Amino acid sequence: MQIIKEYKAGDYAGFTDAEAQKYGECLDRLQEKHGTLQPPLVVKEASKKSSPLHDYFEWDDTVAAAAHREYQARKLINHIEVRFIRDDNKKGTIRRYHNVIVSREDSITRGKGSVTRGKGGITRGYVNLDSIVSNQDYQDQIVERALEELKAWKGRYEQYKKLTPIIRAIEKAESRVA
Repeated sequence: MQIIKEYKAGDYAGFTDAEAQKYGECLDRLQEKHGTLQPPLVVKEASKKSSPLHDYFEWDDTVAAAAHREYQARKLINHIEVRFIRDDNKKGTIRRYHNVIVSREDSITRGKGSVTRGKGGITRGYVNLDSIVSNQDYQDQIVERALEELKAWKGRYEQYKKLTPIIRAIEKAESRVA
């Protein structure tokens, strides 16, 4: 496999392809120099005002602390699971909360907590499994996200021949759901 060092921003990266090129080249230089990339090393490099990575990071400690606490809240919400027993007696665990698009009216009248307001009155927020089970739109969003995640996984790993059977199974599942 030939790697073309034309860097691109991944989905929802929060930076442009041009910035990805600059960041990727800098990260490659760091790895060449140190053998591996470690987050503390990247932050140390980025702390230099002359570093191409500098502008990616938030250097105002008050803003960074608030953003970090929001990250911690997302991590908390995303890592709560509940046990379940299906009608066929299969047992397991499943995530309790999922991030979905909710309408402005839903978030206000149902008191679902804080939500992120987007364009055109669309908001995002976390809802529990009970809310998802009783709302077909939420269920459709979860299935759509699952399919997007499968496509992304397939894109990341399809060049590895050992994973060909899994790639084919994903393609079969995609054709069934489509």
